[in-house]
Amino acid sequence: MKDDILAAVDREYATDPLSAVTWDAPHADVEIREEEYSRVTEPGRYRIVGARVDAWERTLVGLGLARSQGIVTPSDWTQAPSQDAVLLVPTVEGAQPLVLVKSAFDDIPATVLIAGTGGAGAGSGARAVGDAPGCACDGCDGGSGQLLEDVDELVWSVVGGFVRVWGDGWLAEQREDRTHISRKGGARIPYPQAEIFDMARAGKITRDTVLIGEPWYAAG
Repeated sequence: MKDDILAAVDREYATDPLSAVTWDAPHADVEIREEEYSRVTEPGRYRIVGARVDAWERTLVGLGLARSQGIVTPSDWTQAPSQDAVLLVPTVEGAQPLVLVKSAFDDIPATVLIAGTGGAGAGSGARAVGDAPGCACDGCDGGSGQLLEDVDELVWSVVGGFVRVWGDGWLAEQREDRTHISRKGGARIPYPQAEIFDMARAGKITRDTVLIGEPWYAAG
């Protein structure tokens, strides 16, 4: 199903003139120079991020997997609030909504995606789950293909289904294609890591925060 949905996104994206903007990874065979970490040579080309986000929205709505509504970016998110945000509410029971914010750098709109989930209504209470690009400097530039892949994987981290559990200073996440567990400083996870996701699904974790999202295409 993932391949089918991504193919539909590719078709939608191809209708946008910005899809013609491509560039190779500049450091595939070239060592990164120190000064490249402090500059963004062509920030305008990162508008392909906004175009890809729009393609995802049109695809998910067009396939009947979600309905969309414009919202204001949740005020407690780390990046500057933006009015250009959308809440996608899945049609499958048990799936979690997806918040997509087209943010900006260098005053160029729709060059950064901030994605989140867990919000209801107008996105109140949504938790940010990531952004793309994580860094747009020349030194971190992986080319347009990698950038679009990062956007796709960020969206899919919600659409494909997930289990997230977090407490004071730690986060455990399981989704279709990966498991990630992180801790800050000396934070301790009070559950066996091999069992934490099964415990979350079984309702055995109550003192910490659990968020479970079923795949958007699981039924109907």
